[in-house]
Amino acid sequence: MPTTSTTPGPSTVELRLRLGSEYITHQVSTAPPRECTLSEIPLIDLAGIDGNLSQREKIAAEVRNAASQLGFFYIKNHGIEKQVIDKAYTQAIRFFNQPPAMKELASKYKSKFANNGYGGSKTTLINPGEGQDMKEGFGWSYSPDFDPFYEDQALSPEVIAARNTDDPHIWAATSHIENFKSDSLIYWQACLKLARKLNRIFALSLSLPENYFDSLTTFPGADGVYNFYPALTPEQLIKPTPDVGLGSHTDFQCFTLLWQDMCGGLQILNRDSEWVWATPIEGTFVVNIGDFLARLTNDQYKSTVHRAYNRGLENKDRISMPFFFGFNYDAECSVLPSCIDDEHPAKYEPISCGKWRELRFSRGRGNDAN
Repeated sequence: MPTTSTTPGPSTVELRLRLGSEYITHQVSTAPPRECTLSEIPLIDLAGIDGNLSQREKIAAEVRNAASQLGFFYIKNHGIEKQVIDKAYTQAIRFFNQPPAMKELASKYKSKFANNGYGGSKTTLINPGEGQDMKEGFGWSYSPDFDPFYEDQALSPEVIAARNTDDPHIWAATSHIENFKSDSLIYWQACLKLARKLNRIFALSLSLPENYFDSLTTFPGADGVYNFYPALTPEQLIKPTPDVGLGSHTDFQCFTLLWQDMCGGLQILNRDSEWVWATPIEGTFVVNIGDFLARLTNDQYKSTVHRAYNRGLENKDRISMPFFFGFNYDAECSVLPSCIDDEHPAKYEPISCGKWRELRFSRGRGNDAN
């Protein structure tokens, strides 16, 4: 993608996003971040997602509006039980409260697949202009053995091996934490079930048959992550720009489900190039569009720049638990037929989700984690 730039005004600063050897340049307001409004990040009620077609089409219309504006929205009545979230949150706390040597047993640098396992503070540099990322993270990826879709089916060992992106060593290295694996995977499975339902909503929102994407998500990209953002010291908080938890970026799969605690910390770059806080709303997830889905929609849907801080409210550590969802890695995808016409030809060549993921990882990006 070519470098773009505009003449900076007196109250803007340049933000550069690295894409391999290229950069996208934004001029961003220097005004302090403000709270978002529900017109910027709307709240969508999923209560009818298991209802009749008319109910799902109503949700799809709201999703289309949000996805084509800022590409972020909250969801409520999402169907993931509070106790499932609470248990996963507790396990995240237990993991990050360990001594450093114990956390390093699950190091991602021992993993076969990118970003499975633990990464410590200041080990990633998502955006060079904002410094090293303060967060710690623990991640895991898809395996057919964990997928609830196949719980009543017997897959062959060959299929499981071909589709597996899990690293067993991360679970062995956390086996001393009671129920860590089981509670983490129950949360992951709940997110996966919801993501597949939302995938159908996205199809409807794009004037496609509801099952249009089903064959592309039989063995999907599905990454679970726990993130820990340490509380900032008073000295860090009074700096003109507090130490970034996770630098400015866009997510690269189809979409992300983000549970965040009530500390808050997610900032989104709105259409006026202002940073706004995605203020936590109890009982909700934040959903955002990733680069791959934006690409398939010919950029009708927006993959928006965001970053994360610990806001320092009540001097608390922050936990977030994102879930990244994408298509089967071997599924080659073109710009969707409903997103092109004579006046809007396809901007992008076909590419598989796996190839796209490899390109993004090879460009110095870690796993996006809000």
